[in-house]
Amino acid sequence: MPSKHLVDPEIAPLVEQFPGFAFDLATLDATRAMMLEMGQANRPPPPEVAVAERFIPGPPGAPDVRVVVSAPRTREKAGPGILHIHGGGYVMGAAEMTLATDAAYAAALGAVVVSVDYRLAPETRTPDPSRTAMRRWRGCTPRRPCWAWTPRGSP
Repeated sequence: MPSKHLVDPEIAPLVEQFPGFAFDLATLDATRAMMLEMGQANRPPPPEVAVAERFIPGPPGAPDVRVVVSAPRTREKAGPGILHIHGGGYVMGAAEMTLATDAAYAAALGAVVVSVDYRLAPETRTPDPSRTAMRRWRGCTPRRPCWAWTPRGSP
């Protein structure tokens, strides 16, 4: 379905410069692979940041949810928590595709960054991906920080 009529006329000339591509079920696997390949071109996290893969309970009746946790290797006190939901319109992407950015936040802010690897559509029907991602945020308060649910010993 054409959507160029939805583009702001001020930026339409810029959009016209982008190459077109087909995005449908026939091209979805190749598009996902290309996006992950671009994300893997990230530089490695700085040595002062620990990165760990964890699995946390999913919604009732659903599989566990994979998260990638980036955190300073040493923390003197509790710091901020950032829940990162990767881009990809709920149809592509992965938690580690922005690892360099997540690690930079961890280093610069002393934050624990949790990037959610939610299940993708169309294999998983909506609203499950957004519910899975947002379920991680539920209940976070200054007295109950968002990383409180990560396993003991995680970064």
